[in-house]
Amino acid sequence: MREAAKISEQVVRDATGRGWDEWFSGLDAAGAAKLRHSSIVGHLWRSHPELPNTWRQSIAVAYERARGLKVVDEARRMTWPPDHPLPEETRRRVSR
Repeated sequence: MREAAKISEQVVRDATGRGWDEWFSGLDAAGAAKLRHSSIVGHLWRSHPELPNTWRQSIAVAYERARGLKVVDEARRMTWPPDHPLPEETRRRVSR
């Protein structure tokens, strides 16, 4: 829960009706530790459609960090060239 501290317990509770421990235990019960980020967000979307997407994303990232699945700034790190071929349209835009 240390990473979740970037958004305080009170702020997350006021905005979502639950605290970090409640979110994390619910995600643990859903098997989220074995899911990719997009699948965690999808689970939150299906199980809590009332949540704005920004909160689904924030909860998923905080969960991943708290469980050691993602490190701070991980999403910002990219390699170039990418390790997979780019679609033709993207290659044209990049090479301009």
